[in-house]
Amino acid sequence: MSDSDDSPRQKKKVDPEELTKRLFYHQQERAKQTEEKRQKTLKDNETRLLWSNRKLTRGDEKTMVDRIYTQQLERRERQKERNQQMLETASKSKSTKVLNTSDVAEVVQRMYNSEVDRRKIRDESLGKKYQPAPPKRTIDAEKVKEINSRLYEETKGKKEATRQALFTKYNGDDIPPSKKLNKEQQQLMAVRLTEKKN
Repeated sequence: MSDSDDSPRQKKKVDPEELTKRLFYHQQERAKQTEEKRQKTLKDNETRLLWSNRKLTRGDEKTMVDRIYTQQLERRERQKERNQQMLETASKSKSTKVLNTSDVAEVVQRMYNSEVDRRKIRDESLGKKYQPAPPKRTIDAEKVKEINSRLYEETKGKKEATRQALFTKYNGDDIPPSKKLNKEQQQLMAVRLTEKKN
């Protein structure tokens, strides 16, 4: 067997006439579907036009007016009557009582002040339960000295060392010796500085 016999896909030779027929029938089928779709759309449009141009009879007109206008008015009237009945029953069942000032103060105390007190107590108890106060810490004298030494003395020493390092870096290692003048040299220098130059 040759390699061409083993390959699963072998190219078939297509007859040009067969291909032309297939393409022709395919094109005819598509044209038929397009025409059917166009005819259906035209039919739907005609149906819509018939309904939109249709004249209403007196009976149809009356039922439409009744449905759109009269029934809505009746529904609103029924709703209004229902609301009025509910209002009347609510006003009849509750009796009004006139309270004097002491009764008003007692009601306010009961409804507001006692509730505020109750909430305050509850908040305090929950605060103690879930947010206990941190324990108080005391520092003895030695601890204070140690903290002072760490915060002040060590920082001061570090700053002095840094200052000295910078001075050495920019001015060199040697500090020039300061020359001390005796009294005679001081007087001569004073005279020289105060003399007017010509």
